[in-house]
Amino acid sequence: MVLVLDGDDKLEPEYTEYVSRLLGSNPSMVAASSWMHTFGALDSIVCPTGGNISSFLSRNCCSATHILRRDIYEQCGGYDETMRSGFEDWDFFLSMLETSPKSVIGI
Repeated sequence: MVLVLDGDDKLEPEYTEYVSRLLGSNPSMVAASSWMHTFGALDSIVCPTGGNISSFLSRNCCSATHILRRDIYEQCGGYDETMRSGFEDWDFFLSMLETSPKSVIGI
């Protein structure tokens, strides 16, 4: 498993255990995340939906902080490090789901 964590994110103490358990109990899931609580200028709960490749074609359905299967990360080639537009997470999720079309990203 690989934990992807943005530099300005904080994790709840049980995050890794909970999200890893989601992946462990569902073989079709390539990555998993959770709701997130924003802090600072905006205090809000964000509820991403996850889903399959069809869900991700129109919008990013997962937060940047997530846990994924290492083999899928290696198969899709990881993040495109040339991207500087701010959509690298969405691009990565599409690459993962394209590599494994029957898979889902869970929340």
